[in-house]
Amino acid sequence: MNKKLLWIPAVYAVIMGVLLVATIGFSYTPVPYEHTIDDNTWTVTYKQETFEVDAEAHVNEALQASLANNREHDQWNQDIVLIGALLPFVLFAFHKEHRPFKNKVPYGAYIGFTLGVVVLYGIFSISTHMDIHAELKETIDYLREVS
Repeated sequence: MNKKLLWIPAVYAVIMGVLLVATIGFSYTPVPYEHTIDDNTWTVTYKQETFEVDAEAHVNEALQASLANNREHDQWNQDIVLIGALLPFVLFAFHKEHRPFKNKVPYGAYIGFTLGVVVLYGIFSISTHMDIHAELKETIDYLREVS
């Protein structure tokens, strides 16, 4: 490999390493929600605020919050997979002569297609995260009122 290109796998390894360690090692997801159910008390922590509600009386809300949390976790895992798949294409865009498909796709089309995929997935991902956060916030706000 050309020494000029060694920065590409290094940057890829650092970015993906940080994301994977944070996600797998520290169970990171972009939603600030945690919960535990002990006896009949449901303890909810949302944005460093903790409150308790009766678990039996609020089973539906517990299931809604748990489902939203699981959807957020799944979306975050999907984001990491796509970041891992798209990052090399983005990084190789900085080396016109070493990019993939250089004999088949003109450089402008390669840049346009790569940016298009990144922007479209970004819009999809951000809107999905926002919908999940809004749903979770609505459930949490209701629980905060009844606690």
